[in-house]
Amino acid sequence: MSAIIVPASLLRDIESHCEAGYPEEVVGVMIGRETGSDRVVTELIRLENMRVENRQRRYTVDPLQLAKIERDTAARNLLVLGFYHSHPDHPAEPSPTDLEWAWPFYSYIIQSVQQRSAAVKRSWRLADDEKSFWEEEIRES
Repeated sequence: MSAIIVPASLLRDIESHCEAGYPEEVVGVMIGRETGSDRVVTELIRLENMRVENRQRRYTVDPLQLAKIERDTAARNLLVLGFYHSHPDHPAEPSPTDLEWAWPFYSYIIQSVQQRSAAVKRSWRLADDEKSFWEEEIRES
């Protein structure tokens, strides 16, 4: 089974970013390397939620900013491994909207934030049929 391996300090950064953005959804990019079937996150980049309406339940990423991040990451022989985002006062499970907008390859860490406090976080990958997710182990390093 594959895992996404994240340093404890970066897991805390995800939690603090998600708590600071509460009650709105926040989003960030995870950068790192693949090692066999595992992914190792080496850095995070916080993104601005560009969504105008319904920010408590949705986020939108600036495609130009994401393209620049992907170019810069590739130039350093690293990969955009995926994204993290918060689910304020909801479980750390993909929503129908998450499924609709998910892309193959990427890992999606969802951080549940309950009443301003980071709760459970889980990671998901889009299944090959692109109709569901499978859960990816989060391993702290």
